[in-house]
Amino acid sequence: MVYEIRGENRKFGYFDKPLIMDKEIKLEWLFWTMDEQLPLGELKVKAVQDESGKSIIAKGEIVKKETPIKELPKNYAPKPVSINENNEEDIEKDIEINFNFPVSVSSTSIKFNESGIWELQLFLNDKSLGNMNVYVTKKKEPNIYYLYN
Repeated sequence: MVYEIRGENRKFGYFDKPLIMDKEIKLEWLFWTMDEQLPLGELKVKAVQDESGKSIIAKGEIVKKETPIKELPKNYAPKPVSINENNEEDIEKDIEINFNFPVSVSSTSIKFNESGIWELQLFLNDKSLGNMNVYVTKKKEPNIYYLYN
């Protein structure tokens, strides 16, 4: 199964879902090994609205991932994948060589009070992990956006 993750490649990310203004949203975060260490401890997500500068803070605890991804909550739909038989072997080899799996997880709840672009700044035990941009929509607004991090 393939799930869509938004974040920084092989560092951190959350299971993609619509971010809707004035709605409490639970984000399920995944973390990969960093500098050969297991990322564990306090997660702080500071969200800063691009235009107004307003900020919101969400907190969670990063813990070791005990279950495989296939057992995570069912409200995340896997994305369909088609594999051409000619390159199936190459893909399997690439996965074996280059792909590593998330080692820890966390969840945070956040309620965005404005629509538009927000910068999410992630901190592990007060040390910066990185930033990413997300787009928050109004309730009836189409959920189509293009962000380049």
